[in-house]
Amino acid sequence: MLLLVRGQCGGDLDCQFEMYDVLRSRLERQQFDLPAAIFITEEMVRVAQEDKNYKNEGSAHFNLFRFHEARGNFSECMRSLENALKSYERAGEKSNALHCKFVLEELRFQFEPFDTVYSSIRLLIAEAEQSRDRTQLTQIHHRLMQNCFDLGQFGLCEKHLQAMETLVPYSDSTKTHQIFFHALTTQYRARLSMQKNDPVEAKKQWLLSLGWARKKPDRWLEANALHVLANLEWQAGRPVLAKKHLENAEKIATEAKIDEFLAEIFSLKSIVAEAEGRPAEALDFLKKEIFHRKEIKKRGAGFDFEKHFLRSEKEKLAKGKALQKADLELKNLQLIGSILFLFLVLLFAAGLSRAFQNQKKAKQKLTEQNALIEKQSGELRYLDAAKSRFFANVSHELRTPLALLTGPIGTLLKENQLTEKQAHLLHIARQSGKQLEQLINDILDLNKLELSKMEVTEKPTELAVFFRTYFAQFESLAERKQINFSANLLMDNQLTANIDQEKCRQVLFNLLSNAFKFTPTGGKVNVELKMENVELKPEQPLHSPFSILHSKPSILNSQFSILPSQFSIQVTDTGPGIHPDDLPHLFDRYFQTTRPDKPAEGGTGIGLALCHEYAQLFGGKIEVESALGAGSVFRVTFPVTLYSETPVSLAPQGEVYGETPVSPAGLAVGETGVSPYKPTILVVEDNLDVRDYIRLILQEKYHVVTAEHGQAALDILAPSPPGRGGVGLILSDLMMPVMDGYQLLEKLKSNDATRHIPTIMLTARAEAQDKLKALRIGVDDYLLKPFDEEELLVRIENLLKNQAARRAATAEEPEPEVVAPLLSQPDREWLETFEAYV
Repeated sequence: MLLLVRGQCGGDLDCQFEMYDVLRSRLERQQFDLPAAIFITEEMVRVAQEDKNYKNEGSAHFNLFRFHEARGNFSECMRSLENALKSYERAGEKSNALHCKFVLEELRFQFEPFDTVYSSIRLLIAEAEQSRDRTQLTQIHHRLMQNCFDLGQFGLCEKHLQAMETLVPYSDSTKTHQIFFHALTTQYRARLSMQKNDPVEAKKQWLLSLGWARKKPDRWLEANALHVLANLEWQAGRPVLAKKHLENAEKIATEAKIDEFLAEIFSLKSIVAEAEGRPAEALDFLKKEIFHRKEIKKRGAGFDFEKHFLRSEKEKLAKGKALQKADLELKNLQLIGSILFLFLVLLFAAGLSRAFQNQKKAKQKLTEQNALIEKQSGELRYLDAAKSRFFANVSHELRTPLALLTGPIGTLLKENQLTEKQAHLLHIARQSGKQLEQLINDILDLNKLELSKMEVTEKPTELAVFFRTYFAQFESLAERKQINFSANLLMDNQLTANIDQEKCRQVLFNLLSNAFKFTPTGGKVNVELKMENVELKPEQPLHSPFSILHSKPSILNSQFSILPSQFSIQVTDTGPGIHPDDLPHLFDRYFQTTRPDKPAEGGTGIGLALCHEYAQLFGGKIEVESALGAGSVFRVTFPVTLYSETPVSLAPQGEVYGETPVSPAGLAVGETGVSPYKPTILVVEDNLDVRDYIRLILQEKYHVVTAEHGQAALDILAPSPPGRGGVGLILSDLMMPVMDGYQLLEKLKSNDATRHIPTIMLTARAEAQDKLKALRIGVDDYLLKPFDEEELLVRIENLLKNQAARRAATAEEPEPEVVAPLLSQPDREWLETFEAYV
């Protein structure tokens, strides 16, 4: 057999080990030939040692331990177990090593007090529980259950039996080892019932154990169950069943060569034969019983567990003494070396002492600095709280004047006695008032969240109708910015859930607003709503343009079932992405990017922070995935309660505001060209309402071209050089995405084709350093928001007149105009340093 394996595998040691393992399993489980299995397993040990595979070596040694234990050869049994432990420890197999340690401790039950051994084993149980080693816990409880029963500790036996049933429940019965443990647990249930003098329950459990043993054949368990059932039937006065079980048990034990069962079986058969008046058979059975008991005794002859453990302890003690001796010699050598270097140590003692004093002073100084930092940290926390209170108080105070603005505006609009221009201006004012009111509410919500006073107000809501309403509000924005906007509602149209409508609206509005703000023309924005953990019919993806669906209210049934589920809102854009340095701080309050190469884009830093706070308030989370140049994905998930019947539809009937779509060239739709009688003004502003407002102010006297950021403005200027028919003046904001006002101004003033176009900065940045920076680059005028319409018109008119006068003067001169040089880089750096000093 060995030659066949070597011929098949050649020098491949892994192949040899695997084929030997298959043979070993067949000999053990199918042919029940343990001597042959031992021979093959010893060859497996040799192969594993040659391959230096310590895990395989440990596995082979442990199988040898099992075989020798089954045959009662305790000397070889102990040697194999100790070798298995060493191999597993060398391989780093903690779980298998733990099992070997337990078996060694378990053997001490034979010669040491129960409590002493049990205390040591409890430490191993704790180690297995800490490492969550379910397999070893099951093995340990199984072996302890057996030992506790044999030693009369029936209470502990019941405890470990319950632990086994918890680790391997009866519902989990698909694997061989699980069936094995079920057979064991039912046998011990039966033995405990016999101990409690309940033969009916005992018989029931033994029959269950027999069924488990036959499901995945295990000869040892089957023979044991049949032998005990034969005893029970004999004691109950049913000799026919008893003899039938005995015959089956004898057949199995003979095939498997289980001497201990054969001895017990022939003992009972001898008693039955004698009781039935068959003395010759009784004597024959008695002889067979004695033969098998001698076989068991012969295999275990000359082995004393206590002596074996004492010898092991002596060997460990001898090794310890040898190590102590070697350690002592090493210490002597170290002492000699220490004496040789003592003189050098004394020479450096003074220097070390001085260094210690310096270190002590530095440590004291560091302690003082830490105390100062802690004090400053406390002051910063106080200032932060004061800042939040200030914002909240100011927000409260702003509500009254805001109400006095939006109220009269609404009244004027309702009277319907205005010109088209006036009505449009008032609509813009009312929309901006609503945005200001929302910003005030956001600040107040943040304050409530800080004080833990924010509550979730949930209402039954038809999700599809509710969210489609708000998707539609972004339709005109997508059309104006020429962005492909789509939405996927992966849920049933009639699906109803309990949600906080206002907070969900704020989350969706903030995420979509950011996506549109940073997505360039021609880009894509997608929003996806999905319900998980519930079977739904997915709706076909809904693409822009949207239709606002207002379904009729349905009657809320008084009886409906509630289903827990997970709701997610995902917004994807194809914008510039987020820098990895900014990602960890993205949801911090008031955070703005600190990247030096990013344009000044504005914003409050409240929107994403509020989304994060709301997601946590809902019991969910917000996540972001982004890479530079590849766009961003924001995902909000939180648990919701679903209704199996549709209650009242609570979708809001809000107004949808749009703006005139803009063509790629930047001209408002409907403008076919530039009139030769009106100068052209290029308005660069990212806020749609502000662009509309400025267009209405200027369109009577000028042709107005709009761009949403600096790069779009440069794209418009590229094919249209200044001069008659071209752009006569640029009116630009400072804070814009993609390219801000400063960057645009630098591009304009560094280009010969555009440096003479008058430029006005119209911005909310009122700090002196912002104005100085713009003037240093070369801005012609600087106007703050909010602005006076008449002042803006006068400044534009003056700049255009001055430009026309300069152009006329240049045309009269024969020499070309000499352009004054811009500041050199060293001069500019000196001016910035001086400005910072001032």
